[in-house]
Amino acid sequence: MFHRHVGVPPTFYRKVKKLRVAVAASLPYRDSLLSFGVEPVASVNLFRYPGMAVKEYELVFASQWEELERAKPDLIIGDFYHFSFRDRFQGIAPVSSLLADRSWVNNYRKMAEILGSSEEAEQAVNRLAMRVAAARSLLAARMGGKSIVVLQVTNHNIRIQGATDHPLSELLFGELGLQPGRTEQSNAKRLELQPEWLPQIDTDYALVFQNHIRAGSETIYDRMCGTHAWRSMRAVQNGNVLLIPNWFKMSWSPIGREEIIDELLMMTDTLPEAAKESQ
Repeated sequence: MFHRHVGVPPTFYRKVKKLRVAVAASLPYRDSLLSFGVEPVASVNLFRYPGMAVKEYELVFASQWEELERAKPDLIIGDFYHFSFRDRFQGIAPVSSLLADRSWVNNYRKMAEILGSSEEAEQAVNRLAMRVAAARSLLAARMGGKSIVVLQVTNHNIRIQGATDHPLSELLFGELGLQPGRTEQSNAKRLELQPEWLPQIDTDYALVFQNHIRAGSETIYDRMCGTHAWRSMRAVQNGNVLLIPNWFKMSWSPIGREEIIDELLMMTDTLPEAAKESQ
């Protein structure tokens, strides 16, 4: 039962304080480990991103794999982007734990449990909860019910993020209490479409992340900006289009979630005066 729940054998678990831990993830699992005081001996990302040529990826992969082998980890913690490497990881570390839960905090707590750091992890979660509560009050006073929409522009399409089913959506529209912009399919978890099919969106702010720029997302973005639906959007007409970094990725760790909150407060001019003066 223990092995099935935690992911490592009990005898292995009892030695956690001496473990050499490596991370193989596209998600910010390294930040998660650092937040409860664990420094990984290696941190690699073996995912092949759109726009990477075969030769380039082969070179990057060889370098990252060598780093992983050189670190000689006892345990490799990975994300769902690295499931295809599960068998190969066994040749480097005796145990690997690949976390596939769609909840960032469930994965975070499982990492902490494996490494004997549950108390430190809960302290980090509680600190984050207090930070969220304070930011929610500031945003409620500043935004006054104004709405936001989150758009991800990829090399293939436009993705309109829904209000649920992703750590970023849950942070913005759940924990921070922001009002989602309205579309004809407002209940969708995520809407993917070609830029010319962008629907009318009733929103005060548009937060835009351009993903996979090397693979051509700039072209998709330009096509979107040329549509009537985009030009007629209230957020666009009022100059409230905000380009954001990869909040989708950042939302998977406490450190990243705090950074999102800081950036959101800055973008919406919501920081308290004392905080602004210290910037």
